[in-house]
Amino acid sequence: MSKAMVFISYKHGEPWGSLANDFREALEVYAPVWGLEIFFDDQSMVAGHEWSAAIGEVLDEARYFVAFLCNRYWLSKECRRELEHAVGRYHDGKQTRLLFVLAEPMKPALLILDRSGDPKTLVTRRNASRVGDLLFLGPYENGTLTALARSDAEARGVQIAAMLDRLEKALLADGVIQTSGDPAPRL
Repeated sequence: MSKAMVFISYKHGEPWGSLANDFREALEVYAPVWGLEIFFDDQSMVAGHEWSAAIGEVLDEARYFVAFLCNRYWLSKECRRELEHAVGRYHDGKQTRLLFVLAEPMKPALLILDRSGDPKTLVTRRNASRVGDLLFLGPYENGTLTALARSDAEARGVQIAAMLDRLEKALLADGVIQTSGDPAPRL
């Protein structure tokens, strides 16, 4: 059985790279047991780089697309290209699951998904018109979507462990894994 690919998409630079890397490192602990392969581009893509050849191929294999949403992500041409590719695969009926992490305070319900061609919008997803309609791994505080802790590593570790618990539930629902293990240890 082939491994399910997890593509982690984030805005390069700080603090976004560190936040996404913390999630990747925690996920790597469980990836062998869950049968996952992780793609994490820790090198900035140079403008004009062969994006479609390098990243496009990996995105075509991705079963899970995890986007770390922040204002700079939403405004980044490269990040949006990755997101549009993943949303397009989902729209076309591929098995791509779109998962979001709120990396900074934002209003995801206001981020529009449509086919208008406006550079500030995305391709529509099955029955979803806004990013807020999609699955968020978190983080959550008292049942409310909140931003990842940037300066408190211990709090961020707890948030990431909870997001891995939600990812595990998605893997179970998708049939990628058959049984649930103990909840992820709190970092």
